[in-house]
Amino acid sequence: MKKGMTARFHIALGETFLVVSVLLAAFYIGLIPDRDGAIREGRVALAETVAINSSFQLEQGERAGLEAMLETIVGRNPDILSVAIRRQDGEQLITIGDHQEHWKVFPGDYSIDSQMLVPIWSGNEKWGSVELRFKDLQAGGVAGFISDPRVQLVAYIAISSFILFYFYLAKMLRHLDPSQAVPTRVRNALDTLTEGLLVIDNRGYIVLANQAFADVTGTPPDKLVGTLVEKLSWSVNGTDKAASTALPWAQSVREGLPLRNGMIYLPDNTGKRRTFLVNCSPVMGSGRGHGGVLITFEDVTLLEEKEIELRKSRDEAEAANQAKSKFLANMSHEIRTPMNAILGFTEVLKRGYVNSEQDKHKYLNTIYNSGSHLLELINDILDLSKVEAGRMDIEKIRCQPQTIIGDVVQVLGVRAEEKGITLDFEASTPVPETVYTDPSRLRQIVTNLVGNAIKFTDQGGVKITLALRESTDRPQLVINVSDTGIGIDKSKLAGIFDPFVQADTSVTRRFGGTGLGLAISQRFAQVLGGDIQVTSRLNQGSEFTVYVDTGPLEGVRYIQPGDLSASMADPETAEQQRWQFPAARILVVDDGAENRDLVRLMLQDSGLQIDEAEDGEACLACVDRHDYQAILMDVQMPVMDGFTAAGKLRERGFTAPLIAMTGNAMKGYEEECLQAGYSHYMTKPLEINVMMQLLAGLLGGKPVSQAAAVTAAIPAVTDKAEANDPVDNEPLVSRLASDVRFHPVISRFVDKFHTEFELLLRAWREQDYAELARLAHWLKGSGGTVGFDAFTKPAEALERFSKTGNQKKIDRIMQELQQLAARISAPDAITTVNNTAPETVV
Repeated sequence: MKKGMTARFHIALGETFLVVSVLLAAFYIGLIPDRDGAIREGRVALAETVAINSSFQLEQGERAGLEAMLETIVGRNPDILSVAIRRQDGEQLITIGDHQEHWKVFPGDYSIDSQMLVPIWSGNEKWGSVELRFKDLQAGGVAGFISDPRVQLVAYIAISSFILFYFYLAKMLRHLDPSQAVPTRVRNALDTLTEGLLVIDNRGYIVLANQAFADVTGTPPDKLVGTLVEKLSWSVNGTDKAASTALPWAQSVREGLPLRNGMIYLPDNTGKRRTFLVNCSPVMGSGRGHGGVLITFEDVTLLEEKEIELRKSRDEAEAANQAKSKFLANMSHEIRTPMNAILGFTEVLKRGYVNSEQDKHKYLNTIYNSGSHLLELINDILDLSKVEAGRMDIEKIRCQPQTIIGDVVQVLGVRAEEKGITLDFEASTPVPETVYTDPSRLRQIVTNLVGNAIKFTDQGGVKITLALRESTDRPQLVINVSDTGIGIDKSKLAGIFDPFVQADTSVTRRFGGTGLGLAISQRFAQVLGGDIQVTSRLNQGSEFTVYVDTGPLEGVRYIQPGDLSASMADPETAEQQRWQFPAARILVVDDGAENRDLVRLMLQDSGLQIDEAEDGEACLACVDRHDYQAILMDVQMPVMDGFTAAGKLRERGFTAPLIAMTGNAMKGYEEECLQAGYSHYMTKPLEINVMMQLLAGLLGGKPVSQAAAVTAAIPAVTDKAEANDPVDNEPLVSRLASDVRFHPVISRFVDKFHTEFELLLRAWREQDYAELARLAHWLKGSGGTVGFDAFTKPAEALERFSKTGNQKKIDRIMQELQQLAARISAPDAITTVNNTAPETVV
């Protein structure tokens, strides 16, 4: 049998052979009439009749009648080709037709199907014979075979039977249950599979389904058989129903190859979309064609859901990373404002543009406030956990909103004066003296809005209005910032609170900025329980209104609009807060003598007895000799570091407060200190107020008010001195030099600095990175502590690059440190002159 024929073809052909065999048997046993035999008998009968009539006519001498009769017979019988009456001596008496051509002479006298030879008798003697020539019953060759009626009948029956059987089987097999051909034990085994299983024919009809697939569709396996598989709601993209040609098994049949791990979706009997991994394998037929496809379905719905969750987690992580980037960019944006005030007023003091002691205190207070705000921003940058969570921590405390806004006005007022515009602050309603909110975030909001208003205003001014709104469910503080600047087009207002977006691309070119200020301000306002609204008219100005929850106001004093200015403490006339402690003994442990001296100077006027130790081992010796109510101890020290000393102190039963003093302000380091045995944590440079408040809480100290200490005035530098002394060549003095109490500490540091710096240079030349890192760490902490802040940043970088061995970076930083070292000056090196003569600025 030829290859490529289907089972249906084989079955139809076999059944056709059976029919033909039965038909041939019927021919053989005579159940079907023999047409040739009947014709042959007819010819014999005709020949006998002609012979009898010929004998009678010849005896009567009716030759003409005989000839006429023969002509009639030949004319009416088309099978007769010729007739002849031949005498016994061989003479042809009568001939009808071309008998000479048709008649064939055979040895002997006998008849065949096409020639009849019948004798004519006269009495008892043979007179002659009648010769009848008929057409051949069968033509010769292939044509004769094909023209044989028996062959035509068999061929007709065979062809008709095959066609009928073939199409009948197509319909019949479709309604058969092929699964019944599978043994019960095999079906049971297939039903135990957790994967769905289908077998379909090459036209897409299901011929076998297991129980797992039936459970998905909610239809019994036997009901699925005979169903067109594409009628199920398959989807290859998870949404739209797939075309039949797009289904994996259709592709497998087309290509004649297995298909692995295709993805397809199908709603189950509850309507829930299920996800399957599909494997398709063509089932070979008896020939070269494929009889169908075996399909397995692995339900991966739960895995897909987990993948979605993982994708969400990844997106959240990416969002947190983006939040981190946005936060750091915002911090860079926000740092410029306080730095502008710090550098600006520092330059004013350096150049001696001070008209009175009151102005000097005012400028110093502005520098201090801006520095404090800058420190808050830096702390936010270091607190990476806030950034990674994608949100800022909010600390709500009682604070004075009018003071916060007044500080912003004081800081940004310089910028407004430089542009020649006004910056006003007033209240339109009575406002609470204190509110319960986050003062740092409120300050950032106001700073951003006022800074933007000043940036985009060239003429006129900026006005800040403070009010209280009590008509809502909860009272809210209302801060209105209006300007007469360039304004914002109405079509651009909707997007100005989006991160990195400014209303016009030309704004970036003209005014700069990251486009983060408004976005972050709005988010802060929302976290504080309010929002920011904006109205604006192009070329006429903008008005931003901030709403912030005030928190509970029970018992809070209200300030009338006219008393707003008086309610804000004037920083230059404010009293300095001092502390008085009960008798207590404090141990200060630090490898830097200047650091110990500084802490001692801070604490000795408060009634505390101060002892000093240079490392952890000396600390343990001091604790063995004396009882201490608190210990302030550095972390990184030679001989024995702070962590080791803290652990040993706790092992010995030391329970008093143990406060870490460290230059490491990274997030997580405080936790390390607490785990090592420290009870509290402070970062260098130390803030006097922070340290005193901490010790007051631990030791029972109380604030004592006294008149502000008068510091030495800083006379102006003449224009000549300014012109002749470049900034880089001016003496580098400590920011603490204005207080004579710190002069000994600063002088000792300067003396030690020259010695240590020689060691630093030697380590640099010898590329002794460990020694470089140690000395850089000392300079970073000690320099900033005694007021030489210029050394802090390069020393920190030198320590970091020494640990990694980055010689190129080390060389650059050492060059910078050499320039600074050449300028360092002790307080006793400052030339003091009277107010009428120039003097070196301290």
